[in-house]
Amino acid sequence: MAHEGWEHFREANRAHWDERAPLHAGSDFYGAEQFLAGQSKLRYFEHAELPPVAGKRLLHLQCHGGLDTLSLARLGTRVTGLDFSQPALDEAAVLAARAGIEARSESGRPYDVLPQAPERVLMIDPLRAVRD
Repeated sequence: MAHEGWEHFREANRAHWDERAPLHAGSDFYGAEQFLAGQSKLRYFEHAELPPVAGKRLLHLQCHGGLDTLSLARLGTRVTGLDFSQPALDEAAVLAARAGIEARSESGRPYDVLPQAPERVLMIDPLRAVRD
């Protein structure tokens, strides 16, 4: 549910992330080169808490540049990354192609997509809710 007058805040936030997407993708901190060399970008506790996901469909919310999303794809999920920043999704697509990983991306906001996706496994930031 949108509140009147909030659209300019949402647009400013999206513009902020649009601007940062290429900066993050090219930074050492983001770790794209380590990922391309085979390193998972999931943290140790995320691996420990993650149920078996091979063969499951997964919607990864706020995927940004896709490193977590693509790390999950390496575990055998059929994953879709969702983000409201198209430049971030573009960076994720480049990374997926470079890594030879099949993953989808969708542009949008979680509140707009979730009611239409009841069949998907959900992963929220990144391990708050997982369901079949």
